Amino acid sequence: MRLINRTPGRVLGLALAATPFAATIVIYAVASHFRRLENPADKLLPSIEQMAATFWRLAAVPDRRTGDLVLWVDTFDSLWRLGFGMAVATAFALITGILIGFVPHIRAALAPYISAISLIPPITVLPILFIVVGLGEASKVMLVALGTAPVMTRATAQAVMEIPGELVIKAQTLGANTWQMMTRLVLPQVLPRLITALRLGLVPGWIFLISAEAIASTSGLGYRIFLVRRFLAMDVILPYVIWITLLAYVIDRLLLLLSMRAFRWAHLQGGKPVTRNVGNTKISVRNVTKSYGDTIVLERVSIDIARGSFCTIVGASGCGKSTFLRMLLSQEHPSGGDILIDGEPLPREPTPQRGIVFQKYSVFPHLTVEDNLILAEEFECSALTARSFGAARRKARERVTETLDKIGLAAARKRYPAQLSGGMQQRLAIAQALLKKPDVLLLDEPFGALDPGIRLDMHELLLELWKERGMTVFMVTHDIHEAFKLGTRLLVFDKTRHDPHAPERYGATITYDLPIDSASRADVPEANELIQQPPNNHIGANHAHIN
Repeated sequence: MRLINRTPGRVLGLALAATPFAATIVIYAVASHFRRLENPADKLLPSIEQMAATFWRLAAVPDRRTGDLVLWVDTFDSLWRLGFGMAVATAFALITGILIGFVPHIRAALAPYISAISLIPPITVLPILFIVVGLGEASKVMLVALGTAPVMTRATAQAVMEIPGELVIKAQTLGANTWQMMTRLVLPQVLPRLITALRLGLVPGWIFLISAEAIASTSGLGYRIFLVRRFLAMDVILPYVIWITLLAYVIDRLLLLLSMRAFRWAHLQGGKPVTRNVGNTKISVRNVTKSYGDTIVLERVSIDIARGSFCTIVGASGCGKSTFLRMLLSQEHPSGGDILIDGEPLPREPTPQRGIVFQKYSVFPHLTVEDNLILAEEFECSALTARSFGAARRKARERVTETLDKIGLAAARKRYPAQLSGGMQQRLAIAQALLKKPDVLLLDEPFGALDPGIRLDMHELLLELWKERGMTVFMVTHDIHEAFKLGTRLLVFDKTRHDPHAPERYGATITYDLPIDSASRADVPEANELIQQPPNNHIGANHAHIN
């Protein structure tokens, strides 16, 4: 597998994650050592032992003046301020966000205002808070709340608006009023997203808290850091920074655990498909959806394809036929659902198991016909140079001679693709795709640009290769004649649901799945009629035959 597609295992992942931390500690220890060699009283980079001793003194030794354990008093005061401020922000975001996201009149009135408020740098409001509220606890709590609430509110409102409209309609048909929908439909679905917003809001929350404590406070983690900075007491500052980081990490993990325990449904992504004996099934598609942002291209696509099937795929332009093919190739991945091949999850990257022929001739323009066909073997021959030399190259050329004869390009083996006709280039592309003996061959309108006569020749070649290799074939085409002639199974993609005001809301699915053989054609007279028609009839002109 290529390096960009490799995911480290658990042990390696932990080792890689720990490496930057370990490197930072080592670099700091070395730098501190050399500085202290020159100046044993250096304060800028205290030794790790000195910082540990200072941390222990602050955590376990009572202060001589007040008798308090300084670290724990500072921690309690800072966490109280942070917790109170974030609680206010969370409550405000929950209530206001639901109202903005669910009630159109409130959205029209408050959404622009909240958006404008969220753009004000909160730290600039601190002097105003000190003047209006004073230097007490209220100003610090309010700064944390004001700094995080607007952004959390916008995130909550966005989460509400992403709830499918079908659910809201269904609730209304069941007799729910607005309040009931907010409490039983909206609130449960928004709470997990609110916790995510809270986790993200903690980062600026800490910044505003420490800033407020640094300016006007007599206790707290931020207060202590700025108090000792005048003495260059890095043996206090650095342990406090590490302690704040540890507290922030623990709080974040606890919130994630709360979300996973309280809202387990929001973290379900479908387990790994169970491997099973799939018998004659080659490809299984299970409730697959594909979307790009807010645009849904495919939805609820489910189908099983037997080994050796020749599936032709038709449908109107833009209905997701090529997208479906790209997902089978692993060029793209489903937004939801699973695709299995031989009962196993589809690999996350293109593999030799699946060959591809695109509409545009997918051969390498800088290689001759012969070199195009031996390229796959050269990839195997040398992982570094991807070239073969001497006897190995001569044997590779001999092996492709039979293929060149079969596709009728023996006389053109030394030509470049630019010297070939369109039909010759596409024959080369098909032969190239079959070099690795794939189990599945994917064809994306491979003959769309060919003349009718050349297309018929390509049909015969493709059918011959399919029968010889026993492959499973998926071919996208706009030619209904071609679909019936070549396929053993016709898949029609179309939208079953439409919203004229939001055409991107719904995606296409498989609306018809027609077996094509001599027996089934007797039941579908239109098929025989189409076969008798001249080729190159566009799907749009013959869509009525399928419907």
